[in-house]
Amino acid sequence: MIITVSVVIGFKDVVHEKAIGVASHITIKNRDANLTFEASPINKNQSFYPDIEKIPGIKHIQIYAEKPAIIKSDQELQGIIFKGVDTDYDWDFIRKNMSEGKILSLNKDTTSNEILISKTLASLLKLKLNDNLICYFIQEPVRVRKFTITGIYDTGFEEFDNLFAFCDIKHIQKLFGSKNYELITGFEITIDDFKDINKMTDIVVGKVGLIISEDGSLLKVTNYIDNYSHIFKWLEITDMNVWVILSIMLIVSIFNMIAGLLIIILEKTYMIGILKSIGATNASIKKIFLYNGSYLVFKGLFWGNLLAFSLITLQHYTGIAVLDSTVYYVNAVPVSINFRYFAMLNIGTLIIAILSLTLPAMLISRIEPVKALRFE
Repeated sequence: MIITVSVVIGFKDVVHEKAIGVASHITIKNRDANLTFEASPINKNQSFYPDIEKIPGIKHIQIYAEKPAIIKSDQELQGIIFKGVDTDYDWDFIRKNMSEGKILSLNKDTTSNEILISKTLASLLKLKLNDNLICYFIQEPVRVRKFTITGIYDTGFEEFDNLFAFCDIKHIQKLFGSKNYELITGFEITIDDFKDINKMTDIVVGKVGLIISEDGSLLKVTNYIDNYSHIFKWLEITDMNVWVILSIMLIVSIFNMIAGLLIIILEKTYMIGILKSIGATNASIKKIFLYNGSYLVFKGLFWGNLLAFSLITLQHYTGIAVLDSTVYYVNAVPVSINFRYFAMLNIGTLIIAILSLTLPAMLISRIEPVKALRFE
């Protein structure tokens, strides 16, 4: 049960971290009916930017711009989404998942021709670090840009790795027709605590929901749960599976403990008869067996915890149990060492185990001394 909880919590934490790393907690962009990857651009000069960071609970806000394109290598073609980022972009997540090279070197005064692509795209296009590639941006007329690969990342998040490449936001802003680099796709906001995501989303909506742009368009605020609802629902199903697994384990263990104590009572029927014949009460005899059963429960908990923590620690530091990242978003079984959950699990198991031992102990009151002394 400890290993089950540890793996599920670890898996949820890793998937949340990856989804938030590629999508952020809260997103602000144009409220249009465009269902493609290229939303209508908005002006970055908004009344809330960047002062919204001063609101308690909001950690960071950054701008971004997206544009679909086709990458051409010597042998292959691949459609992708260019994500243009500025100097305020938080690279912590991508930096942790770098496979080769380095992140983009950006500054305010010049436009960088560096590009950061995923390991998946590099493999599909047969590209490597420091290779040059030609990109065609689909618009009228078609625009062509040349980039140099300075970094390759691998998040294991297939939906993201198959699509996105990072570049200097100025390239995308020029394609938007932004002469002063004022047009962007939107803003990404990270918050201090994911548990407050709905509350912080409402606060952001209150700040930007009624802002009307010069062209008459409104801004739309979405959060991680809205953008990745399928992943969120998948993780909820995982929670249900955990409860089913824990319940089955608990039921099996309860039946085993009841059967074990019944066997002990039957083996000690003669002793029970002797104790009753010399004046021992049913309650005092029950205590003997409950104390013995509780000792066995504590012993089982000790060895169970020791084995579980040993396996969890081994997996945490070695990643010996591997997974298919294209299915599970991670390439090794993730584990979480959360002592609060482990303590609750141990206490709950202990209480249920001791309560279940009272059922076979009730059999003692039905044993008559005379019949017990004749029992073989």
